[in-house]
Amino acid sequence: NQVGKIKGLCQEPCLNGGRCIGPDRCACVYGFTGRRCERDYRTGPCFRRVRNQFCAGQLTGVVCTRQLCCATVGVAWGHPCEQCPSKMDCDRGFITNIQSRSCQGM
Repeated sequence: NQVGKIKGLCQEPCLNGGRCIGPDRCACVYGFTGRRCERDYRTGPCFRRVRNQFCAGQLTGVVCTRQLCCATVGVAWGHPCEQCPSKMDCDRGFITNIQSRSCQGM
């Protein structure tokens, strides 16, 4: 069965709803890219506060990626609201990469 063989071709699993379509190749759902669908390029609102499990303090006129929101001023992002992981202290000119949990140049 050809379909059954394709599933075993990805040595590492596809992420964020992606599916294996060939040797270490994933088909990503909208909003994600990368070899394993690991990069999130969706955009949405950025929030400064979370109160009683609800996002509050939406930044007016700002639509950005989860990475940028969570690495800078935001504590939550998107619709539905997703709480940001805890921030790292990065030197000036660097922001937290929320996926690798390391500092990266802006």
